[in-house]
Amino acid sequence: MTKSDDFDFEDLVGEEFDFFYGASERFFKLDDTIYEAIEDDDSMEVIISEGPKQPTFGLPIARVVLERDDNDDEFVGYKLTDLHDEHCWLRIGTDYSAPWHVQAIFDYTPKDLDHV
Repeated sequence: MTKSDDFDFEDLVGEEFDFFYGASERFFKLDDTIYEAIEDDDSMEVIISEGPKQPTFGLPIARVVLERDDNDDEFVGYKLTDLHDEHCWLRIGTDYSAPWHVQAIFDYTPKDLDHV
């Protein structure tokens, strides 16, 4: 896995992706690119994954938009929101809610397909 010096996940905020394939471990796939969220001093950083440890993803499950998720002082990061029903599929970032401990967050929430 290498980190591209010219890639900044922040540059993708506001972008719509036709193909979100879900998440596995700390990997997720948008369109044709697999990303990896890595913990960096208790915070999260997202890089383009280029290594052999990538999981295999099946068919796409949603159209999503990447949004900033920092509406309060307790969490700073990103979320992938479904363009159809606004379901939050994935939150990635840093939780500052506990003053004694900062925590990296990778929260994948698949839909309950029985209630769609």
